[in-house]
Amino acid sequence: PLWSYDAKAGRAVFEKTCASCHALDAGAAAGKLGPNLNGTWRNGLDYFLENIVDPNAVVGTEFQLNLVTKRDGTVVSGMIERESDTALVVRTMTETVTVPKPDIKSREVTTQSLMPAGLLEALPEREALELLLFLTTEPR
Repeated sequence: PLWSYDAKAGRAVFEKTCASCHALDAGAAAGKLGPNLNGTWRNGLDYFLENIVDPNAVVGTEFQLNLVTKRDGTVVSGMIERESDTALVVRTMTETVTVPKPDIKSREVTTQSLMPAGLLEALPEREALELLLFLTTEPR
């Protein structure tokens, strides 16, 4: 029954599974690699199911994966944090990289998100349900 699930346990699942890319704080401009989820509990269960089950269905331009191939053959993949006339600043899974524009051989913007598909299926059923409970519960 629903009462046996714990939103606090869901927060622990969020911290383990989602917090490396998503922020929950109102003060944060955005998540690190994904949107800030502050206030999204209002959107309800369907919102989260749609976005978690198929993270590539709708991807905001600021969260589209960019593949930057440098002239030396190395590839930097991530989100564009800033772009100037002289450089791209790319947020990767592990760091922020500044790539001077003269060093860029090619740049591909994909319609893909960095969020993995099948995230809920990878979790034990109880953790998946507690995560969804946490995400759809008004913070106290």
